[in-house]
Amino acid sequence: MRLLIVDDDAVDRQVVRRALAKSGLADAGLQEAATVDEAVTAIAAREDGAAVDVVLLDFELGPETGLAVLQRIRASGCLVPVVMLTGRNDPQLAAGLIRAGATDFLTKDAVTPPRLEQVIRGAVRIAHAEQERRLAQRALLEAHEVLQQQAAELQQQAAELEQQVEESRTIAEELEQSNAYMQDAKSQAERSQSDAEQARAELETLNAIGSALASEMDVARIVQAVTDAATQLTGAQFGAFFYNTVGADGEALTLFTLSGAPREAFEDFGHPRPTPVFAPTFYGTEIVRSDDITADARYGTMAPHHGMPRGHLPVRSYLAVPVMSRDGSVIGGLFFGHPDTAIFDARAERLATGIASWAALA
Repeated sequence: MRLLIVDDDAVDRQVVRRALAKSGLADAGLQEAATVDEAVTAIAAREDGAAVDVVLLDFELGPETGLAVLQRIRASGCLVPVVMLTGRNDPQLAAGLIRAGATDFLTKDAVTPPRLEQVIRGAVRIAHAEQERRLAQRALLEAHEVLQQQAAELQQQAAELEQQVEESRTIAEELEQSNAYMQDAKSQAERSQSDAEQARAELETLNAIGSALASEMDVARIVQAVTDAATQLTGAQFGAFFYNTVGADGEALTLFTLSGAPREAFEDFGHPRPTPVFAPTFYGTEIVRSDDITADARYGTMAPHHGMPRGHLPVRSYLAVPVMSRDGSVIGGLFFGHPDTAIFDARAERLATGIASWAALA
């Protein structure tokens, strides 16, 4: 341990030397300074890389007080422990010196070997503890700076992550839209394929009808084939071909062929008359297509049945197409029915109209 005694009184310095010699610090290196300048120089000096460990500073040093010297020492940044020595036992003075940076305070009449050793060692422990506190505080500040930097980096990463999430959300929305477009395209392709297959089936059926007409000489069989094909293509549950006849009571429609239902289903109802529902077909004025014929204004206006006779096949969806000869006269009509509503669409109407032209050729 290296000690520095700063006192302008040689007798007081000798007292301190003797007390140290009789204490446990007898082997400590000891320097002496009689003036402030000598003290400052000694404190700043380095010998063999070792600094002064403790300064024993007299409170009264000629023109300057020990307080001024202490303030100069602390102002220079030196943190060496300083024990103030004074001849006055003044608690307020002691407290002021401690506040100014003194490590401890010792009156000169209390300078005994044990007490001096105790104060010096205590000052060293306090200095070490203070140094550890400063190091810990510095480490804490550095850790705080690191944490602040890490927090800033985390905030930056969070912002980047949020941006990435937003970009991912945008990409997901775009993918969802693309998927929707693909699904629509797939559905359209499937519908197109279905339409193509349906058209091919219809064409095959029409070709079959044409082949049958070309090879068949029996009119009844030709008309039956036409009726069966039309019933199948329009989606009707049953279909029938009625032709115009003239009886004693005037013109009437007579059943010629039937498809999808037994012939007995119509035998007990007599011949249909040109009622408001049948008249357009009977006279060839228009095609009648209804999603629900029972809701049509023309339905049920004629006696005696005011609609379908009791026991008649249930009909809601209704389609009727006139069969016209080449000279424009009405040969009869193709009639189609279904117990459900909204069965026949524009396509069914077109198919029935086309097939009606084949029936006219028979």
